[in-house]
This record gives sequence, structure tokens and C-alpha cells, in this order.
Amino acid sequence: MDANLFVMESGGVVKSTDLKCMAGKMSEVRFDRARAGRGDVLGDPNGGWDLMGRIMDTAAVASCCTAAGMAGQVLDMTVAYAKDRKQFDRPIGSFQAIQHYCADMFIDVESIRLSAYHAAWRITQGLSFAEQAAQARGVAIDAGERVISLAHQIHAAIGVTMEYDLHYYTRGMKAALLSFGDASSLHEVVARSMGL
Repeated sequence: MDANLFVMESGGVVKSTDLKCMAGKMSEVRFDRARAGRGDVLGDPNGGWDLMGRIMDTAAVASCCTAAGMAGQVLDMTVAYAKDRKQFDRPIGSFQAIQHYCADMFIDVESIRLSAYHAAWRITQGLSFAEQAAQARGVAIDAGERVISLAHQIHAAIGVTMEYDLHYYTRGMKAALLSFGDASSLHEVVARSMGL
């Protein structure tokens, strides 16, 4: 199936109300009596799907970078909480299980960062990056879920209250990560790129 993308003049574009979404500002765009000619084609004729794929992959990498920042903030909040919260007259961070949870979170946060940064670097170098974008999304989804889960286990009940900011990062990360596909579909993209 072929597709084209067009550059449109604003006169034929009608923007409806903004859509509510934690992943960022989104709007539905409608066209009313808009006209486009051959000179308005963006990119190669009938190359719209490829161009749209690159645009979506670039946006997905940006979303992974956002998730990396949020995951880092969740880790920082969790470590600070583990140092401050006391149980049995000592900080919960002094317990080996909590230390292991925080260490696992650190490894996952760094995995998200490195995969997102590598995909972003390939974009800036003008290299192909579809495979790395899928890898970054897969890592961010899988590792991001673990970071959120461990953070909530360590924070316990306070982590789900609206007065504590952990809920904001949890919802924001989930929205950002699920905007561009689920982990299983991304694993298929990576497997295909490997010839499997």
C-alpha cells in the first residue's frame, strides 16, 4: 500500500479540541476542504509510510529519553525515601532486600538511558535507527515496569497517594512508554531485523 504525506496550508486545517493525555500535548487535526497538489508532497512520492515510520521512531526515541529521566527521578526518590523511612529503629535502606531492590532499579534505569541515548545518537549521526528505536522502546517498557513496581514496593502505601509525587511519574512513564507500541510487538521488530 502506498501513502503520501503533504505540506498543508493552515487555511484548510481545522484543529479540534485538545486530547487529554499524560504522554504530552495531543490534538485531533481535521481537514476541511483542504487542497494539496503534487508540489506539496513531503518526501518521495508514495514514500509516506517510510517517512511516517521514521517520524514515529524519532518520536518514540524522544519518549524513551523522557522515560529515562522519569525513571532516574523515581530511583532518586526511592533511594531518598529508603534512607529516611525507619522501621525497627533503623532506615529501611539498611535492609539487604531494599538495597538489592535499589541496585536492580539502578541497573534498569541505566539500561533505559543507554539504549535511548544510543538510538538518539544514531539519529544525530544520520544513521539508520529503526532497530535501535525498537530496542530502546522494548528496554524502556520492560525495565520501566520493573522500576515502577520496585519503587511502589519500597514506598508502600505512601507511593499511591496523590500527595506524594510517585504517582505522577508512574502515570507519566506508563503513558509515554505505551504511546508507541507494546513490548511484544517491539520484540518482533527486533527479531525481524535479525533475520528471524
